[in-house]
Amino acid sequence: MNIAVAVAFAVALILGAPLVGEIRAAIRSAFPADFTFIIGSLVAGTIGIAFLVACARVRRQGRRQFAILLAALALGAVFARLLSTGAPEVDVVERFHFVEYGLLTALFYRAWRDRADGSVFFLPLLAGVLVGTLDEWFQWFVPARVGEMHDVWLDAVASACGLLFAVGLAPPVRFTPFLGRGSQRRVCVLAAATTLAFAIFFQSVHLGYQIGSPETGTFRSTYSAEELLSVSRDRATKWRGQAPVVPGLVSREDHYLSEALWHVQRRNRAWTAQDIFVAWQENRILETFFAPALDAPSYLGRAGFRWPAAQRLDAEARSGRDHSPYVSDAEPYPLYTWPKSIFWTMVFAVVAGLVLIAREGSAGQLV
Repeated sequence: MNIAVAVAFAVALILGAPLVGEIRAAIRSAFPADFTFIIGSLVAGTIGIAFLVACARVRRQGRRQFAILLAALALGAVFARLLSTGAPEVDVVERFHFVEYGLLTALFYRAWRDRADGSVFFLPLLAGVLVGTLDEWFQWFVPARVGEMHDVWLDAVASACGLLFAVGLAPPVRFTPFLGRGSQRRVCVLAAATTLAFAIFFQSVHLGYQIGSPETGTFRSTYSAEELLSVSRDRATKWRGQAPVVPGLVSREDHYLSEALWHVQRRNRAWTAQDIFVAWQENRILETFFAPALDAPSYLGRAGFRWPAAQRLDAEARSGRDHSPYVSDAEPYPLYTWPKSIFWTMVFAVVAGLVLIAREGSAGQLV
């Protein structure tokens, strides 16, 4: 029953991403000045209540468990600070995720607490990372949600803190630092699945190409130059009769349109800051590779983003004096231009090694 509860919670976390996004948007819309306070109070209250309840339960079981609970809180506070983006609304939402994944891993630990070897720690932690990876990958397909590697690391740290907290609350029934034959197989299989899932997520979100020309400068995209031009022609035809609608709760993100919006936002920030050269170069990228998206409605604006003719002429005239090479930094998260063949060779080597160890299934000591 315990494992069923943990799995059900994991599925709810992943599939509930669109609904959670809508709820947060509704709260932000209803209480724009108090959104950070509301979510922050919810997070702080949940953590505070959990800690007080845990302290009440372990007060008769020795100082070591109390120290483990404090260590879990301290570790969470330190990493929440280290992984902070500096944007209050973003950071408070990430701390909400921290609570979710701490609880998830605690549930998996409770399900496997009777295991008598190191798998009691490794299985819940790997399960938390796997669910976090699937969650962020799913969010990458959801309009107006962001799934990226930073959030996977955050979920992994949250899982470690949740595991530590759960151990402080209820230590393993029995424990030995060896993996039994069956446990070694389970840990390696789950580690292989987690590695493969993370690799698929990483390729989808973070592997890309460097694209450019003398007129536009260079920028990074998850599409190759040929793919971008092909998708641009496709969208020009597709949107000629019917422009894309603003996405709703159940819809799939158009990543071509999303990448166009990266450059729209970078162009507009530069224009506001009177950095005409950057604004002009970003506009050239848009006109060359994302022209259909300039007239498409989106969740950022229903009227499109094409510059009026007078503004375009003004920007072109004022930017003509600067001939510096341009490298766009519009992407909101890292895009790596690693060769995919090398990347997947390394991934398959790791997965194959784990599978071989799983098949061997012999007992061994954790180093």
